[in-house]
Amino acid sequence: GKEGYKSIHHAIKSGWIAVIHTKKDIKLGLGKGEEQAISLAVERKDRLILDDAFAIKAAKALNVNYLRTTTIIFTALKKRILIKKQALSILNQLIENGYYISTKDYSILISKLR
Repeated sequence: GKEGYKSIHHAIKSGWIAVIHTKKDIKLGLGKGEEQAISLAVERKDRLILDDAFAIKAAKALNVNYLRTTTIIFTALKKRILIKKQALSILNQLIENGYYISTKDYSILISKLR
């Protein structure tokens, strides 16, 4: 299986993560995951975490509130859930695992963490 599958499977089995299916998927020309996430947010009038630029444009067009992963990291930092060193470590781990961030945006975030 894919990396992280066992952890996610365990979180679902233990009830920490709930799997909720949409009543109707909105076809947006995005990946299946993004379409289902946005569809569910529309149905539930809820917000979601998005980082994909096209998914963000679609969410905005449907008036869906969203947060970026980096916003969550900085919110945790502001609420003192994380310290700067931890926030920087998480950001770098995300990038090492394929999270895309432009060099310019990375520089801005790093300057906020120093």
